[in-house]
Amino acid sequence: MSRGRLVGGDVVVSRGRLVRRAVLIAAAFAVDVAIGDPVRPTHPARLMGHAIAGYERAFRLLAGPRAGDSAERAAGAALAVGLPLGVYLMVRRVLGALPRWARPFGHVWLVSTALAGNELARSAERVGDGLTVSLDSGREAVSMIVGRDTRQMTESDVVRSAVESVAENTSDAVVAPLFYAAAGGAPLALAYKAVSTLDSMVGYRNERYLHFGRASARLDDALNLLPARLTAVLAVVGGGTGLADLRRAWAERVYHPSPNAGLVEASFAYGLAVRLGGSASYGGTVVNRPYLGGSRAPAPERRDLARVASLSRRVGALSLGVLVGGLLSLGGRS
Repeated sequence: MSRGRLVGGDVVVSRGRLVRRAVLIAAAFAVDVAIGDPVRPTHPARLMGHAIAGYERAFRLLAGPRAGDSAERAAGAALAVGLPLGVYLMVRRVLGALPRWARPFGHVWLVSTALAGNELARSAERVGDGLTVSLDSGREAVSMIVGRDTRQMTESDVVRSAVESVAENTSDAVVAPLFYAAAGGAPLALAYKAVSTLDSMVGYRNERYLHFGRASARLDDALNLLPARLTAVLAVVGGGTGLADLRRAWAERVYHPSPNAGLVEASFAYGLAVRLGGSASYGGTVVNRPYLGGSRAPAPERRDLARVASLSRRVGALSLGVLVGGLLSLGGRS
């Protein structure tokens, strides 16, 4: 009898926890939609950025200019593991220290800081507004969201770069944080945000970060495998296309060096019925990649900036529906 009551009690707790988590991530998504990503020095991503920069400075100061590749890889691996783990434990401790009535609000706020859907859509709209003023204004706006050389970009280059950035970051900055929030609440969502921030700061294949940022880049790739595939499906659904286009996007994923970005960008290309890929300049080096979305599709135009912002918002809302529905379904079966 006592064992049955204990098991029954566990089931109730588990069901209630899943339902509460579904409600909390829906509320966090609503907060991001309503107020976006306010710029403030205490934003968790900014604090993570300061920690990453401080760690790198300390390492390079202590190791000196002749640090070997193995030392850089070891230091980078320690950072790639230590920062997300530290963030996870810190968020759990902070939430645990809050009064019981305040914890839901803490969860909602923290998960909302891991999301950047509103800001992402607005960034595409700002590029469009900039191009309305002048090509230079458009170049300046797109330089805030891409790591490419923008000074010599044509209007077509500006538009394509913005569309590709919004597509890739819909997975990284919207679907993935929601996915990990659904899996483990605010602590796991912020731990993922730490990995994403690491990748954006040190996960480059250049001379400075080839070894130091290797672990961060690979961890980011691993954590985005499932969210990227969910994003691809939802981009095709949100764009109103069919399974055949999803198959084409899957085949074209290999045209991009990232195991995730190629699939997501290709799915957005088919969802928008435009052609992405082609040439881009990074640090003075021109990189040529095959087209995504079919070579016969038209290149994106200025009007497609509003369209990709709208598709990004739809994908975010659809992912929320899938994940909240999954949590409620699991809660109902517990």
